[in-house]
Amino acid sequence: MSESKMLVRRILCLISAVFMLVISPASADASDLSGTWILSGIIYKNVNIPDTALADANEPEKEFSLVLEVEGDNDCRLILDKIAYSAQIDMISGDEYTVRIADNSCKLTCINEESALLHLSDDLTLILKKSDKKTDFSEAVKIEDLLIEEERQEALRKSIAEAEAAALAAIKPASVYDMHVSFSPEETQKMSAFMNYGRYCLENDTMIGMAYDKSGFLPNLVKCTIIKEVDTPTQEVFTVLDRHVNANFLTEAEDCLYYVRVDRESAMCSLARLNLKTEHVTLFGTEMHEMAYLQIHGNRLWYTGDEHRLFSCKLNGKDNRLELDKAVYEPYFLTDDWLIYQDDADGETFHIRCIQDGTDLKITDTRSFNPVVDGTVLYFTSIPDEGGKAYLSRADLSKPLTDGDLCFEIEKSDLPMSKPFWIVDSVIYGENNTSASVQKWKDLTNTAWLNITQRYFYIGNPYVVFGEIYPEHATVSRLYLADSNSGLKSLFRHVY
Repeated sequence: MSESKMLVRRILCLISAVFMLVISPASADASDLSGTWILSGIIYKNVNIPDTALADANEPEKEFSLVLEVEGDNDCRLILDKIAYSAQIDMISGDEYTVRIADNSCKLTCINEESALLHLSDDLTLILKKSDKKTDFSEAVKIEDLLIEEERQEALRKSIAEAEAAALAAIKPASVYDMHVSFSPEETQKMSAFMNYGRYCLENDTMIGMAYDKSGFLPNLVKCTIIKEVDTPTQEVFTVLDRHVNANFLTEAEDCLYYVRVDRESAMCSLARLNLKTEHVTLFGTEMHEMAYLQIHGNRLWYTGDEHRLFSCKLNGKDNRLELDKAVYEPYFLTDDWLIYQDDADGETFHIRCIQDGTDLKITDTRSFNPVVDGTVLYFTSIPDEGGKAYLSRADLSKPLTDGDLCFEIEKSDLPMSKPFWIVDSVIYGENNTSASVQKWKDLTNTAWLNITQRYFYIGNPYVVFGEIYPEHATVSRLYLADSNSGLKSLFRHVY
């Protein structure tokens, strides 16, 4: 491939990245530009490429057109390879204008009544000339369909990186002094459920969550009504909503229940939405081999996908974005802007990240797991060695440090325990039926890291779901529903 053809391809990628978004209606202040302007040449890194060079490119994917149409009523549209986009033009001075496309903008400079320059970047300028012809764009072809996919993705990644760099330069870095974390008891319980895979949700006396078929091994997502006989809760009116799946990280929004769905036959993961009125399940988004940690924040679904990268998408699964391009575990929003997560590459330590400007701070110095906030205090388990023992630790997020390597002072218990725990109504619950108040958090200990016999799957008010565990392979032998006040229990029935 000739050098000029390779250069044209790079130009195509950059223009595609800049002008790919559909945008808002045009505004006024563009009357001096009325008419049709067409591409007549390109200046790329101080090298002038005339339109004849483009015509010499015989391969169809190298050819492209660009037209800027400004109507008499000041409506404006920019047409890139036969696809029209609305644009907004604002006058800067008598000869200079800003052409804004969504969040992107570039400068247009009029040389005279017949020619103008459209500055896309410091390295790329388009030469426009006035034309009295209207072009028929009935046979529209999207330029992104003509580009080689790998190059298009690379151009898109470059565009995103440049936008992020510009945002970081324009915004003052966030500070932990402005974080202001303060969780209510309901928020603490919700975070506890999330860190324990969020397998159940309860509203009034209706529970949706995990049950097993008659084999005792294949799980189903079910709905059941809970009734009380004296102080013992039992389940009635079972409905199987999604059969032979693991349904994790159940979270409700807009009369729907969202969850990460793992098909037990194919082992593939996807996002699922259950309509709570019709009980219809819809799968959406891209199937992945790995998917976890689903949270709804800012009217978007945040989750980790393949290679544990952090993604977000709209509630309908569209507009999927890669938010953090590294292995992320246990990500959870503490405020509108601040996210806590375990950074796998940094020794499995906890970091907090300001999504708004990318500020990223390390807050623990050992392998850390299962973060749960109670009020302003972050509780978590740390594993300083390879022995499997965990130790409960905590940090007060309302008291950031002014010096040192870490943002907060870390307190650690000396008693060993297993990693998972819950905090509900200021009580910390560990495995093997252990508990302690948050005031006596250093007293919590158990032997579950060595021999687990019982695990909590849901702790709320007034019900608890827990499982008896086969110690040989840490799987559930029986699943129970209990009253959180009386402690009386009944078998969480299998679903046939």
